[in-house]
Amino acid sequence: MAINKVRLHNIAKRLLNENIFQMCRKYYLKTFEPYSRLSHAYLELSTVCNLDCLMCSLRENLKERGTMSLETFKKLENALPGLKSISLHCNGEPLVNRDIIEILSFARKTNPRLDISFSTNGMLLNPALSAHLLREGLDGISISLDGARKQTYEKIRRGACFEKVIENISDFIEQKKKIGNRIRKIGITAVASKENVHELPDILELAHRLGANYFKVNGLVPHKRELAEQILYNDTYQQVNSEYKRIFEGLEKKAREYRMDIVLPSLRFSPVDYCELNSCLVNWNGDVSPCYLLSYERPYYYFNQYEQYPRIVFGNILTADLFDVWNTVEYASFRKNLSLGKIPGYCEKCFLQGCVL
Repeated sequence: MAINKVRLHNIAKRLLNENIFQMCRKYYLKTFEPYSRLSHAYLELSTVCNLDCLMCSLRENLKERGTMSLETFKKLENALPGLKSISLHCNGEPLVNRDIIEILSFARKTNPRLDISFSTNGMLLNPALSAHLLREGLDGISISLDGARKQTYEKIRRGACFEKVIENISDFIEQKKKIGNRIRKIGITAVASKENVHELPDILELAHRLGANYFKVNGLVPHKRELAEQILYNDTYQQVNSEYKRIFEGLEKKAREYRMDIVLPSLRFSPVDYCELNSCLVNWNGDVSPCYLLSYERPYYYFNQYEQYPRIVFGNILTADLFDVWNTVEYASFRKNLSLGKIPGYCEKCFLQGCVL
């Protein structure tokens, strides 16, 4: 989501009640970002990660491990000019991929107007790598920071070092100042749970001090029963937790003072009655999936009820152009049904469309 969209989103959310806001959102998507038009692609540069975070189901459930080769990425050469934006991340840590600079360079040369961003845990950043990323024309970066204190952060991001990630964020922003890169978004992202909800204001303040201009809070997708006890959101029929609501309102107020863009998850899970799917995910091996929740089989708990996401694949860019895969009868029918509200069982409890991510 571009930063100007974030601002419009937040203004509308403040002015309208939840139901009217969702109606306006649905109208906007169907009018300006319909399911028939592929505008964004998530590109899974790696299914490998250097950390073992508490909330991540990757290590336990994703069996195939690998990194996207430059040769595989180049199969997107004909598709990149037709896209508005790409994200060079999905399930793993993108900086594990040693071809990331060449991949970024190829994407930028193929489509100079393409918006290119990625999310990272930040542990593998260093001044030289940051300089390369900026010189090749990166538009946005989001770095995960789930605690404002060493103990909280390292408990959640197992294998990480708080001091190191802070140093790497600072170095990246210093490199940006030196190089004068056009990068528009330097964001800090946190996955909110009962473990860290009271530190969110401090994380926002730390992000501001470091020089970030964007703060995003994601909800938790619990893949274990014990994690289901850590969620902040309630189901449709329960009252929103007043304490969490107060914290979120304080975050919005403080972000306005800091002139930072902010995206917060809903504290109430919204029923999924449609999905205007105008993006896709290209797995590291070239397989094309509808979204990251359907890119590999994984369990999850929907308010303590065990469920499972299946792996859905509609084609592979090694054997067909991305837009040809997008326009296959099966894929087009899948997206049309979602847009019409014909939701398959495995999508009914979608955390993305449920607005808690």
